[in-house]
Amino acid sequence: MVKNITQNLFLPRSIYFSPELKQIIKRWQKPDAEYIFQLVEANWDADTKHKNIKQVIKMVNKYIGLIAESVGIDKHVTTYFARHSFATVMKRSGVSTEYISESLGHSNMKTTANYLDSFEDDRHKELATVLTSFKKKNTTSGKSGK
Repeated sequence: MVKNITQNLFLPRSIYFSPELKQIIKRWQKPDAEYIFQLVEANWDADTKHKNIKQVIKMVNKYIGLIAESVGIDKHVTTYFARHSFATVMKRSGVSTEYISESLGHSNMKTTANYLDSFEDDRHKELATVLTSFKKKNTTSGKSGK
């Protein structure tokens, strides 16, 4: 079964246009474009739109990876990684789940709650590793840990 992760892709979104975002749009938006970034044409069928968006995401992921590498980030950075990071930072900063849900384009709060809960599982594993990392340091330095 293929999950349609772009089912809400064409729903209207409320977005704050910061001065930096306005500059990016001004530079890249085509005159008289129906969309901010004309990645699809209005007359295309849903399958063609989906294929084109997948191709654009693939290209964006390639360039995000190159940028991450150039600044010394030793992770496989993708658009998914960026969404995950955005949601994690927002949650840990005390932002409401409702706002995070809207920002991610989720159609219901349960989806967002499940998404955010999975991050906490990862965080618990990370913290458990930190708690036991002292053993590795003591054994690698030749100390018996006594």
